[in-house]
Amino acid sequence: HGPQIRPGARPHPLRGANPRCGDRPGLQFRGPHDPRALGISDSDGGGEGRSGSEAAHAVLVRTLDGLRGAQGGRGPGVPGRPDHRPWVHPLPPARNRLCPARRQREPALQIRQQSASAGSRVRLLHHAGSGPARPPRASGHHTPCGPGRLLLRIPHEAPGIPAAIPQLVPARRHLARGDDRARRGPEAKAPVTARLWRRILSYLRPHRGILVLAAVATALVAVLDAFSIVVLIPFLETVFGEGAGEEPDRIDRVLEATVGRFVNLEGEAQAVVAGVIVFIVATVALKNAIEFGRACLAARVEQGVTRDLRNEVYGHLLQLDLGFFGRMRTGQIVSRLTHDVEQLRSLVTSEVIKSISALLQFGIVLYWMVEISFRLTVAAFVVIPLTMVIWGPLVRRLRKGDRAVLDMAGEVGAHIQETVAGIRLVKTAASEPHERERFRRLTGSYFETFLRTVRLRALAVPITEFFVALGTGILLWYGARMVVVDGTLSGGDFIAFIVLSTRLYAPVKYLSKLPTLIQPGLVGGERVFEFLDAPAESPDREGARDFTGVRDGIRYRDVRLEYREGEPVLRGVSFRVPAGSMVALVGPSGAGKTSIVDLLGRFHERSAGSIEIDGTDIRDLKLASLRAGLGVVAQDTVLFHDTVRANIAYGMKDVPMERVEEAARAALAHDFVRRLPDGYETVVGERGATLSGGQRQRIAIARAILRDPPILVLDEATSALDTESERMVQEAIERLLTGRTVFVIAHRLSTIRRADLIVVVDDGRVVQQGSHESLMREEGLYRRLRELQFR
Repeated sequence: HGPQIRPGARPHPLRGANPRCGDRPGLQFRGPHDPRALGISDSDGGGEGRSGSEAAHAVLVRTLDGLRGAQGGRGPGVPGRPDHRPWVHPLPPARNRLCPARRQREPALQIRQQSASAGSRVRLLHHAGSGPARPPRASGHHTPCGPGRLLLRIPHEAPGIPAAIPQLVPARRHLARGDDRARRGPEAKAPVTARLWRRILSYLRPHRGILVLAAVATALVAVLDAFSIVVLIPFLETVFGEGAGEEPDRIDRVLEATVGRFVNLEGEAQAVVAGVIVFIVATVALKNAIEFGRACLAARVEQGVTRDLRNEVYGHLLQLDLGFFGRMRTGQIVSRLTHDVEQLRSLVTSEVIKSISALLQFGIVLYWMVEISFRLTVAAFVVIPLTMVIWGPLVRRLRKGDRAVLDMAGEVGAHIQETVAGIRLVKTAASEPHERERFRRLTGSYFETFLRTVRLRALAVPITEFFVALGTGILLWYGARMVVVDGTLSGGDFIAFIVLSTRLYAPVKYLSKLPTLIQPGLVGGERVFEFLDAPAESPDREGARDFTGVRDGIRYRDVRLEYREGEPVLRGVSFRVPAGSMVALVGPSGAGKTSIVDLLGRFHERSAGSIEIDGTDIRDLKLASLRAGLGVVAQDTVLFHDTVRANIAYGMKDVPMERVEEAARAALAHDFVRRLPDGYETVVGERGATLSGGQRQRIAIARAILRDPPILVLDEATSALDTESERMVQEAIERLLTGRTVFVIAHRLSTIRRADLIVVVDDGRVVQQGSHESLMREEGLYRRLRELQFR
């Protein structure tokens, strides 16, 4: 990152950014009173017989002394006018510092003076021709890497400029596993929009009938709960022997129309009290019965949304092309399908339904409060605008914090998944302490990120409590004044109003925290929708037909493939495979052999050219039937945590046991399967952990035999086996080859001598093709590879 200048130290000779560029002007200074640039380089003797580095140091000190002595931050050569030119200039990318000839004559650095109000600073400037400079960042923001980073800051109070120069701010911050950011997919930077909310709430649409019933039940519960308090008014008035004031006339009419139907409110005191108590108990009992039904309806909506959401996400996962899984780490994918989905589910099924309930309860209680006293209700809510002012900035910071927490959770999950998958390597390398330390740092970062977010969210409770207490104080003061001083409110009404206001505490507290509660769900929703918006595999074309086999042959015509634009993987691949023949793809690692075969099954879509089966473009065939006709036996055999029978018959429905055993016999697997504890019903463990490599390969071959595919792909199927296992697997493969069109991917050339056609691939191009004998007669890559293996 270049030399560091310590206080009082003499700088090293200053050269260009790239040492291969040779000597060139290293720094250019702009003094406060001299508009001319002072070029300095190692070759500049500086007069008086001094070395170039000494001259550079002397000029640097004089220039910085001039900066300190400049009054008012005047610009160079323009007396009395501040210099507002930017102090931060981006360092050009490394590829722009490869020393083109036109840049060898350009100054690499400049030092400019800034206005006195901002302090004197030394910053890197652009190389000439590297593009416009970025404007300076606001104070307090530092860029750890990239354009516009602060190199030196010289404070005003420094008694001497050279001694005041601190060390350079590190130009690059070390990030463990820094390439993970690119694999996590795009990050949502836009604020929450109505479109995001519409998409989130769309999961409630299929359940809107039940949701409406639940909302009605919630409203009834809130009405009965509030009414059970309002009924206290005649009870309290009877007990205290007082009548209503002016304002309670409306509430009296409501009570007369409801309670008065069952209780004579003008009767004897004991009868009124007894009747009101019975009415309150009956009201509460009815409220609880309705609450039970509401809870059942809400649970049905919650579980229905959860089921739909998980099914949609998992279904989309199965439709993504292989390129997506290559770009994202497995742990990140699992995190989005578990943790993020759970956050979104909680938002849709919990927070949304709770907020509906809280709003209904709030509205109904507020109605009764207004009926008792409008002025007292206004006094109780006078503090709400203050809370809104405080919540805005807090919610914005929480949104960023929740995004960081979910990202870090994905990193933790990804690290665990990778460690478990590579546990043999970890133990073989005795790197447990190293992995433990890496994980400790990762969980430490998650811990700090999570605590920062928790601290912000924890502010919700004290803020809410404070404003509730403030509002209660105003309510009590103003209500007491209305009862005692003004006489416009009865004591019974005031007590009922206070009890009603306590019913507002729960919904108000919940609604005040709602902006913080929904942030994890919103961020989780953004990440889930990023996943759902990832492009799925191309659908079948209109009129696509089933794949029924290979009768003539398979032809690749000038096929090109780019996983990323401008980075070709295959470059004009062309060859033809006759039906029933074997073609071997040979070449160094990374040449594109597997990509050629992947295109045949449309696991990736080609960028150009065509692939035809019997003259029909494979895009005109139904994708499911095309892949059903493709059997693969790979070096890394995939077995699921299931029985041997289920693994052999994987992807096929209702396969008779006789056919499974017949396929196992043909693959020479029947004998060892019978010796397993439960035979064909034995669970093989994750990835077939309870079986040997040769046994797993023979299970895979039995699976291919049972599927009876017209096209077979052998991808280094025997390269990882011992001699005895390889012999048995090779014998099983020989039985499988009969009557099929076969693609063989091999690094060991001894396994492909009997191939009808050998296609040699190098750097995404077909460089040779022919039989083994013809390729050995000509000078080329195949012959060189053969000689290297058998030397």
